[in-house]
Amino acid sequence: VGDRTMSWNLHQHLGLDLFDLHDKQYSFDNHLIGFIGFLFVMTGLILRSWAAGVITKNKKLTTGGPYSLWRHPLYIGSLLLTIGFCIIFRDWFLWIIVLSLVIMIYLPKIKEDEEKLQRIFPDQWESYCNTTSMLLCRNVRLKNLLSGWSLSKWFQNKEYNAWIAVVVVLTVIEIWHIYY
Repeated sequence: VGDRTMSWNLHQHLGLDLFDLHDKQYSFDNHLIGFIGFLFVMTGLILRSWAAGVITKNKKLTTGGPYSLWRHPLYIGSLLLTIGFCIIFRDWFLWIIVLSLVIMIYLPKIKEDEEKLQRIFPDQWESYCNTTSMLLCRNVRLKNLLSGWSLSKWFQNKEYNAWIAVVVVLTVIEIWHIYY
């Protein structure tokens, strides 16, 4: 275990050291795949943080920031995070589980959220739906993208938990690769 254990670093698992190929078991392709997974994780985390710093839940229909692109950027961010971890783990069974969970949990939750928002904001909801897609970006309105982010909202929405979870999972991946 000695030298091999010492050669493992988180940056290698995530592909951040693409040219450190001293261990023949790991190729450039594996590093690149890990790096792509890491980019998905970080993109999802940043999107979630952006959305959490803008949203005012149940008090005002949030239509600025990422909500000007999608009606559910928090879910999209979570999905990107999950896809990133699936890429990092390189496990097809995990992909099947994740896809099943998305279909069984996220889609009904999105429908429930939309019905709730329509009840709370009946005058604004229809107009918002006509200009903003549920999960795919339809229109980009630059002035709306830059509006309303606040660190206090980010903390109020407890988005730091997502960052903590990512650090924990990446640490577990590192420990797993060192010892197993």
